[in-house]
Amino acid sequence: LVHELDAASNRGIDDIRLLKERIALPPQGAKMAVYILDEVHMLTSEAFNAFLKILEEPPPHVVFILATTELQKLPATIVSRCTLVNFRKANEEEILASLARILKAEQIKYQKADLLIIAKRADGSFRDAVKILELACQNGQLDMASISHYLGQNNLTYIKELISLLLAKEASKISQIFEELRAENYQQKDFYKDLLEFIHDDLLINLGVKEGEAFTE
Repeated sequence: LVHELDAASNRGIDDIRLLKERIALPPQGAKMAVYILDEVHMLTSEAFNAFLKILEEPPPHVVFILATTELQKLPATIVSRCTLVNFRKANEEEILASLARILKAEQIKYQKADLLIIAKRADGSFRDAVKILELACQNGQLDMASISHYLGQNNLTYIKELISLLLAKEASKISQIFEELRAENYQQKDFYKDLLEFIHDDLLINLGVKEGEAFTE
């Protein structure tokens, strides 16, 4: 029997006290009860202290899974009583296979190149990849044009223009580009990620590490 608790919303000592009362009862119709505490780093100091006692002496029918993306925020006393399992991001091939399986089940035609664009933007997250895919298939077919703005597919055009203006030291025009990006409601995180990837690839090409045509020398 699996229970999930959002520690970001239930982060106080009273929430941990309620959890302690809840786990005291054996699960109905199951041998074990698994409690997943998502975003566990959001618990308050008082809540962590109360939870520590539960971790030290858990009921025999209870297993805890503490999920966090910020391990450094967990107290050492908590970490020392847990078995650490580090998860990695999914690679593009894994996401491609997952998206292809979904589209095959839904009998929707696709091009691998389109799925690769989605997988790249998902940045290792199956959930984000499926979300993007759903947006692109709202009309019962894979329509990449409908989400081109969401994917930031015009980023490359802006990036090349931005670098050219930087090299030319055109400060006012650079400012205009960023104003235009804000006006178009571009995703800053995705734009800066694409910018850094472009500069990195261009550097590797200039160094002869990667094949391709360099944008700058």
